[in-house]
Amino acid sequence: MKLTSILILQVCLLAATFSQGLIILSYRLNQSYIASALCVNRNNPKMHCNGHCYLKKQLNNEQQPSTPLNSNSKEKLEVQLFFNESNPFAFTSFNNTKHYNSALMPFTAQ
Repeated sequence: MKLTSILILQVCLLAATFSQGLIILSYRLNQSYIASALCVNRNNPKMHCNGHCYLKKQLNNEQQPSTPLNSNSKEKLEVQLFFNESNPFAFTSFNNTKHYNSALMPFTAQ
């Protein structure tokens, strides 16, 4: 279970880090479909766009930061970073009724 969670987290982090590379890779793999179906200039072959307009639009969408739905509100998000318990060290008394006698041997250097 832990290994699966770690792998999923790593894939998500890599996808977020290399998102522009993934967009370009997707464009290269599907360039003929994009040029024939999704390109704005598909009816004008003299421009030799070949789907570059679609790629540019996708990269611009990726670069723009996502804005919240209600951008007019001045709400601030507060995140609590630390939690301090009321008594983190609960000391209890320890009664050791057993006594062990040991003979102490003096240290002598030889």
